[in-house]
Amino acid sequence: MTPVQALVTALLPDLAHPYDSSTPPNPDAPRDLLVRARTGTGKTLAFLIPAVEHRIRAVEKHAESTVRSSDLSSSILAGRVRNSFRKRFPGALVLSPTRELATQIAGVALKLTDHHKDFQVNLFVGGASKGRQLSQWKNGHRDIVVATPGRLRDVLENDSDVRESMKSCNFLILDEADTLLDMGFRDDIDAIVKFLAPPRTRQTFLFSATLSRRIRQIATTHLSPNHQFLDAAPPVSGTDLSIDQLKDNARVPWAVDSDDELVTHAHVPQHYTPLPSPDAQIPALLRLIAHDQLIHASKSKIIVFCPTTHSTAFFSTVMREFAADGTLPAKNTRVFEMHSKLTQAARQRASREFRESPITSSSQKHDWRLRKGRGSAGPTVLVTSDVSARGVDYPHVTRVIQLGIPSSEALYVHRVGRTGRGLSSSPLPESQEEPPHRSDMLLLPWEAGYFSRHLQQCPVKALPLETLESQVAAAATAPSCRYSKVAIYGTSSTDGNPSSEIKAPSDDNATSADKQPDSLSTRFRSLLPLLDAEAIRQTAASLLGHYLPLAGPLHVSGQKVLSGISDWSRTFGVDMGKPSQAWLRRMGIRLEDKADSRRTRFEDLIGSSLQKHRADRFPVQRIDKRRKDDKKSQPRTMSFRSQRVRNNSV
Repeated sequence: MTPVQALVTALLPDLAHPYDSSTPPNPDAPRDLLVRARTGTGKTLAFLIPAVEHRIRAVEKHAESTVRSSDLSSSILAGRVRNSFRKRFPGALVLSPTRELATQIAGVALKLTDHHKDFQVNLFVGGASKGRQLSQWKNGHRDIVVATPGRLRDVLENDSDVRESMKSCNFLILDEADTLLDMGFRDDIDAIVKFLAPPRTRQTFLFSATLSRRIRQIATTHLSPNHQFLDAAPPVSGTDLSIDQLKDNARVPWAVDSDDELVTHAHVPQHYTPLPSPDAQIPALLRLIAHDQLIHASKSKIIVFCPTTHSTAFFSTVMREFAADGTLPAKNTRVFEMHSKLTQAARQRASREFRESPITSSSQKHDWRLRKGRGSAGPTVLVTSDVSARGVDYPHVTRVIQLGIPSSEALYVHRVGRTGRGLSSSPLPESQEEPPHRSDMLLLPWEAGYFSRHLQQCPVKALPLETLESQVAAAATAPSCRYSKVAIYGTSSTDGNPSSEIKAPSDDNATSADKQPDSLSTRFRSLLPLLDAEAIRQTAASLLGHYLPLAGPLHVSGQKVLSGISDWSRTFGVDMGKPSQAWLRRMGIRLEDKADSRRTRFEDLIGSSLQKHRADRFPVQRIDKRRKDDKKSQPRTMSFRSQRVRNNSV
């Protein structure tokens, strides 16, 4: 049992008593809770156990009072009363910031109540059919309701049945409250609470990773004055936070301006690699993935964070191609894609399959999901935007890779927190050379100053490209390596000539017909003729929108960012085009076309970028497949020829 679970369950059974208007309230009995708990420490069970117990007690209490008032003692009558009550009146309402986290909570609730007959969980989340959700609501039991604020507010305001039923909801749980506020759901929360039972009859739990001023404000608004504070994540040893300090809105040490995962996952090794040029990005990413697979074999489970939705779609398509042509050590690598533009069904499928992988135990090798293609016995890679950065629990993630900088320091910490979840902060044993979890970040040239100006409190170390190459070489030649004919290159990926190729010990799956792989740079170039130019332009435009507002924190000019994105686009053999002067001015870039002006003209800026890439460096024949029915807001994934062009493929 984790600390947060022990703190909450210690208050049972008093914590789960339903409200009784016939008895005066006991001020000493636990009721409303403000809980600080780190993500990945089992807090979902901590609030679901009292919620389920509260629901069971409320149903039994109503059945007993109804049977007693009818002067009948019939088990059939009691069963009918219970069934009617569960269909009319809802149990606990759990508000979650994202649909992925809400779906995860609903799944945990169903597993927890598996031994309770016909216990049901209602889910109200965006991206799924509202009609189907309302149909399940009207036809099933309303034991627990899990929802995202936007969808629930919409349903409450437009459906009379949900609105009337939720008036009797007297148990509210706000999970990841700091994230709810960060995502701008404060108004939605206030509006939803008005549809619930009044505060004197309602029980409220507020779970948060941090105790910022905004968290204390919402606690003052929605919790009873005598609510109980449980601290399952004290920031400093020996630091006590009294409820009086919280009521006085005093500054809580460490928790106001930083995040708990900064301390929780400080033991996760964190590295950043400054890249000499944009064309080193893909080869370096492949080396990081290969390094993790060489260490963890089939248990390798990697999350790659991309800064935008378009870049997520772009890099996921690139990674699928490299996984398919044998570039990675594991030939059965599965690549999943996750971003906000996917349908809810696609997001749930990718989340479920990535969460369940890898399936390696002997008892699961012949599972029906594997035969149906729903499971994976090999390494997996999830390429995702920041929809997976907070709250969602993916177990056994071995590495987090960040492409580019996040929009905030807290987001960086949350990304790192996707690995090493639930582990203690004890140091790594000296006998273990490679840590089981790790975080890496690849920085393009204009991002190189990010760590020198930000995140000094994080244990982040520089990892030069040459050191990364030597790490991969050492992992490939280790006696424990399971993969054969792994190409390792001692030179930088910007140099087209491999300096060495080292063969790892062979396995039983290797055949004599297999060819030695080319260098990663050569593989990268062989992919260029297959890219969709429009997908690259859309990705470049989205990167401009992401990086230009961050030019100030990066201490670089907007012109340098613009030039860097242009370099990145030309790395793939595509001219990203010319943004309008009006758009550039709105983004804070002013380019004047005057003979006596010292400002660089846009054409000169792009031209200087072109000079950096010789025409014969990447001989590319682009295939521009435009689809007229594509929506501009949808990320365009790359298109490949039906007959793939590969050089020396495995």
